[in-house]
Amino acid sequence: MQSALGTPMFMAPELYAEDCKYTKSVDMWALGVMYFHVLTGQYPYRCVSNPFQQLKALKKYKYKPLQGISNDSNQVLSRLLDIDPQKRITSFELKGHRIFKNYPYPPVKKSKKR
Repeated sequence: MQSALGTPMFMAPELYAEDCKYTKSVDMWALGVMYFHVLTGQYPYRCVSNPFQQLKALKKYKYKPLQGISNDSNQVLSRLLDIDPQKRITSFELKGHRIFKNYPYPPVKKSKKR
């Protein structure tokens, strides 16, 4: 993919890079921001309006475990909010994490053509 578009607070660090090369891992970053927000009512970092300053701030970001939430949630957040997209948890890995292990996923049905 070549261009970036989105809500700055949810945009992964790689979306701010000049070459803007990214994968599905940007969606996992956004999920991490949403999960953090659901658990705390806050965002994991401050958003600034200048893209260069935002990238600079995100490069320094390091997830710090939160008090008052489970170790599993902290582990998931640390993997979702990993600055390195190669180390970021995938949707497949997340579904297999013990926090979701016993969740009864419904079978996927093929949609009918209209």
